[in-house]
Amino acid sequence: MNMRKISVMTGCICTALAVAGCYQTPQSTAASYEKGTIAASAQAAGTSITVDSIGMPSTGWLVVHEMNGDAPVVPASIGHVYVPAGPSRSVQVPLSKAVAPGDRVMAMLHLDTGVAKVFEFGNGAVEQHDTPVLRDEKPVAVVIQLN
Repeated sequence: MNMRKISVMTGCICTALAVAGCYQTPQSTAASYEKGTIAASAQAAGTSITVDSIGMPSTGWLVVHEMNGDAPVVPASIGHVYVPAGPSRSVQVPLSKAVAPGDRVMAMLHLDTGVAKVFEFGNGAVEQHDTPVLRDEKPVAVVIQLN
């Protein structure tokens, strides 16, 4: 199998976990999902985004954050969708607000560690549940350019 690496990160992230940087993942493969992977391409602006492929180490969330310069706006998010453990392709995330051409968003993998199938990260949550998937102590995420 031809394994082609894709650079998927162009910025830094600081989460409530005080972790700086993001893990740059190769294109998702069935064998690589155990540690978390994500890949996405530039796409049209609108009210949803589609991530090309993800690999989840366990059930969890694909979360979309707005960008402020080179940093994501965290812990707030503008969309999330529940995803199963293992590899998934063409995962669509509906957004709570439209994004415009020229904007960038960050798609990030989060675990489901609180109430099952209830997204509990940020947005006023007191306890830290549904935290980011970490690989090499960095959140697994990708910045997506919107056209």
